[in-house]
Amino acid sequence: MCIIRRNAPDAGIGSFIISSLGGIKYCVDNGYIPIIDMQSHKNMYLKKEDVGHVNAWELFFRQPAGYTLDDARITSKVVDGTNYDRPNLSMDFLGDNMKVEQWRNIFKRHVVFQTNIEKIISEICFDACGAVNYNDITGVLCRGTDYSLLRPKSHPIQPNVEETVEIIKKNGWHKGSKKIFIATEDEDVLDRFKSEFQEDLLYINTKRYKMTDKTYLSNLITQSGIPIMNGIYYLASIYVLSECRQRIMGRTSGSVVAYLMSSDEKETIFIDKGTY
Repeated sequence: MCIIRRNAPDAGIGSFIISSLGGIKYCVDNGYIPIIDMQSHKNMYLKKEDVGHVNAWELFFRQPAGYTLDDARITSKVVDGTNYDRPNLSMDFLGDNMKVEQWRNIFKRHVVFQTNIEKIISEICFDACGAVNYNDITGVLCRGTDYSLLRPKSHPIQPNVEETVEIIKKNGWHKGSKKIFIATEDEDVLDRFKSEFQEDLLYINTKRYKMTDKTYLSNLITQSGIPIMNGIYYLASIYVLSECRQRIMGRTSGSVVAYLMSSDEKETIFIDKGTY
């Protein structure tokens, strides 16, 4: 058995998915049974008293091989998935169709929602999109301005909301779709999209944040007191993006996850502005 463990208190569930994929591939390639550990270290989905007792991965997903930390032996190998090949934010794998297919297969086989979470996400998505066919929707991911304020070294530069709106217009995709779906946790971004697309805009009804302080979005979510529900709403947004006929997305963990969750006939533009 091999425990996939990462000490990253500020990382969101999208980032944990990507690093876990690296650990899972390592396990598959080397004959280990993978067990994902989001229990042993503090993370944004656990209360202080839950650290060491609750596995945050299992709040959202099944374990890849059905085994839990209770099944692990003391001698189990421990790895950090960020140390291995993974579909990271550099997105180098995008130019290799075989690599893309490999990561999609690993994702679809090993990253599976808990049954109750899948049901909740399905209900959230229906509340947001109603009876609109996903093939009639252009999906857009626009991260909040926490990165723009903090400029974390080596992380992808995010397009601002005006750049994103112009890219949508330039490609004319909104004219070929009946609706625009916006995935964002930034209240100002949502307001701008509302003013631009009005009744054609779809979005998930969840708490959003104003990025006025120099702090990461993850800290605001943790302070909200409802980080697990925020995680579920986030995953629901990623699911909608994965199903949309067309997508326009900045380089984020969420856009990588949406891309791997989708099928290859979907059209995608990644807005690549380099790194800070």
